[in-house]
Amino acid sequence: MVRPAPAAAVLSLLGLIAWVYGAGLDRSPAYLVHDEVVYAINAHAIATTLRDINGQFLPVSIYVTGQFFATPVNIYLTALFLTVLPLTEVTTRLPGVMIGLANIVLLFAIARKMFKRDWLALVAAGVFALTPAHFMHSRLGTDHEYVVTAV
Repeated sequence: MVRPAPAAAVLSLLGLIAWVYGAGLDRSPAYLVHDEVVYAINAHAIATTLRDINGQFLPVSIYVTGQFFATPVNIYLTALFLTVLPLTEVTTRLPGVMIGLANIVLLFAIARKMFKRDWLALVAAGVFALTPAHFMHSRLGTDHEYVVTAV
């Protein structure tokens, strides 16, 4: 039988991870990369006009250049944030942090169901949160971490 995890431990871990993941989004990474800028501009355009930068009304697939199309999930989530927040480096990267935190919570739930031990689920979520690739990609305004949520 699965006992409920101590709420204080789970919330403390999630709070600490949220602080680590969200701290200094305007300073680290040092600058917005090309993809973040393209996604942010499209998200801002959709948030303000309901059209992407190419004039398409709420596109399913967002054309960028050449043969490159951007996945719309992160652009629409960023656009949702931009309806209430200004366009800054932090608001461009904040949806990725939220997705990264959701991935950690989902992994905790999966580990708890698999191992039937709360402390093992906390360890699994903590180790996953400390994975460098997950940490770094969660702090970018790109779509790398969105796939993890879908899996």
